[in-house]
Amino acid sequence: MSGRNKRVVPWESLRAFLDPGDALSPATIAEKLGCDGRQVRRWSRNGYLTMMKADELAVHMGHHPSEIWGTDWGVIV
Repeated sequence: MSGRNKRVVPWESLRAFLDPGDALSPATIAEKLGCDGRQVRRWSRNGYLTMMKADELAVHMGHHPSEIWGTDWGVIV
């Protein structure tokens, strides 16, 4: 991340929402999100998603981002 503040949310919240038992592979999670497994591994490694991407993924799954991130939705780091 650059020196500027970025609006982000924790990756773990989305991962737990999709896979509460921590049993799914990155490829399976990617399939659910409509993205590439490499991207899922990157988010996992980084530990966050931008709010723009988080919103896009939540809507793709038919949810509002606040359903997934709760009070973390809107935090600036």
